[in-house]
Amino acid sequence: AHNNVKVFITHGGLLSMQEAIYHATPLLALPIFSDQPRNSMFIKNSGLGDFLIWEELTTDVIVGALTKILIDPKYKENVLRMSVPLRDQPVPPTELAVFWTEYVIRHRGAPQLRSPAAQLSWVEFLMLDVIFLFHLAMIVLLFILRRIVRIITTKIFGRDDRMKKKND
Repeated sequence: AHNNVKVFITHGGLLSMQEAIYHATPLLALPIFSDQPRNSMFIKNSGLGDFLIWEELTTDVIVGALTKILIDPKYKENVLRMSVPLRDQPVPPTELAVFWTEYVIRHRGAPQLRSPAAQLSWVEFLMLDVIFLFHLAMIVLLFILRRIVRIITTKIFGRDDRMKKKND
C-alpha cells in the first residue's frame, strides 16, 4: 500500500485485511458474502476500522464512517499495534519466496513436500467409496429396522396388514 493511503476501503477479504494490517492502514469494510461479514466484525471488534452494511449504504453513511476513522487516532494506533508483530519476521518475504523456489529446483521438484492426496484417485480423494458404503449401511439398517418393527407389530396385533389387503 502507498504511504498516502489513510483508509483502505475493502470488501473484507482475508488477504486485503492482512495487507492493510501489514501496512498499518485502518480499514473500512463493505462485506458482501462468504467470510467477509465475519472478517468485518473482526475489523470492528479489534478497533482496526469499521464496516458498512450494503443495504444501508448512502453517501452520508460512507462519508461519516470515513470521517470517523480519519479523525479518531485509536484506529491508526490499533492497526499499528497489530502491524508490528506481523512485520517481525526473521527473513523478508521476498527472500523466503526465493529460498523455497530455489529449494524446489535443487531437489528436483521436492516430492517430499507434495501432498499424498495428489496420488489418490478422484474417488478416493472425494471419499466417494466411504460415502457410498455409509449410505449402503444406512439403507440396510433401515431395512432391518423396518422388518423388526413389522415382526413386533405382527406379534402384538396378531396379523400383518399386508395379508389383510390381499384377502380383501
